Amino acid sequence: ASPYAAGSAVADDLDFAIRETVRLGAGATAWRRKQLRLMKKLCNAAGGLGACFPLGQAARRMGCKVPAGSVDLLRYALQWPDVRLASLFTQGAQVVGDLDNAGIYRDAEVEAAVSFDEFEASNEAWIRKIEAMRVPDAEQASVVWDKTREEIDLGFIRGLFTKQDMDAEFGLGKWRPLVRYAIFQEGGKTWRVIDNGKSAAHNSTLSTSERIHTTSTEVGLAMAQRFRLHAGAPLSGGKRLMSSTSDMWKAFRQLPVCDSHLPYHVVAVWDPNLRTMR
Repeated sequence: ASPYAAGSAVADDLDFAIRETVRLGAGATAWRRKQLRLMKKLCNAAGGLGACFPLGQAARRMGCKVPAGSVDLLRYALQWPDVRLASLFTQGAQVVGDLDNAGIYRDAEVEAAVSFDEFEASNEAWIRKIEAMRVPDAEQASVVWDKTREEIDLGFIRGLFTKQDMDAEFGLGKWRPLVRYAIFQEGGKTWRVIDNGKSAAHNSTLSTSERIHTTSTEVGLAMAQRFRLHAGAPLSGGKRLMSSTSDMWKAFRQLPVCDSHLPYHVVAVWDPNLRTMR
């Protein structure tokens, strides 16, 4: 027997979506638009729910634009298990130490490789190491600088500050920067900046009872097979499968950091004008 004769596993909710899409046929797009309008209307009517989610310091500075009340309403409607989802946009996310359980990933015991006390004790040594780093090449320095200034203008980060400024705000040895660098993405022909949590040892302090996992490209093939099964006909003509993506604008840049972790969410960049780290 052909290996293609066996059905691929598809999650129940995904199989339901496929069956409904096949049932709606050519009317699926109009139905989705109608449902989206209804959800937007419902969220607008429930605007008062936002009062249940007070803004933390970082969220106020950023001018949080994500309607937390609407996010929580949709989370409840979907029975999404991560009950803290909406508050992430108002109270902020953790960046070091013990992470709260989201309830959506696989169970796992991830222990911290570095204790928080060890981490904090090495803050000054890490800052001196950054100050002694070699100067980045001109293109790298220019991209990181321009992207950082753009984020300052958008209100996602504050700056620019010297080490003395940071010591005055958080205390000597009580803050720790992440070195920012840039990578070129061939697909979109764009530059993306990365705040290096590995080299700064932020990642090593994390402990959690979950392990993040994502789906694989195989799910697309499994969906195609399931569409063919439910359609009962070749996937051509009006039944031809199409795909697209929708990216959230500045997705994680819109997510503030919880107030207690602000000293550990500091970005270090090379200032090409002053020829020093900022």
